[in-house]
Amino acid sequence: MHELSIAQEIVNIVKSHLTDSNIKVKFDRLKVGKLSGVHVDSLKFCKVVILSTTEGDDKPLKYPAMFRNSSILIINKIDLLLYVDCNIEEMKKNALSINPQQKNI
Repeated sequence: MHELSIAQEIVNIVKSHLTDSNIKVKFDRLKVGKLSGVHVDSLKFCKVVILSTTEGDDKPLKYPAMFRNSSILIINKIDLLLYVDCNIEEMKKNALSINPQQKNI
């Protein structure tokens, strides 16, 4: 399913244009061209979860349904790791224990 890699690239493009880590992005609409070869209904199923280090590494275990149904996990606010009690590797491990197919960014 190449729609997952398309969704991941959309996220990468948005991330590359963000200059302020406090900005929250919500995709409401995405226009897909008729000749793109993308099955729009499949693209709708590429769900993205954005998890901040300030929320803690146990968040996937507290809200497993959110992580079970997502395709991509973006971990943000990593610049605050010196000031918060969060282990990114533990966060990834917890998320992958719920959804082994999830991609981590």
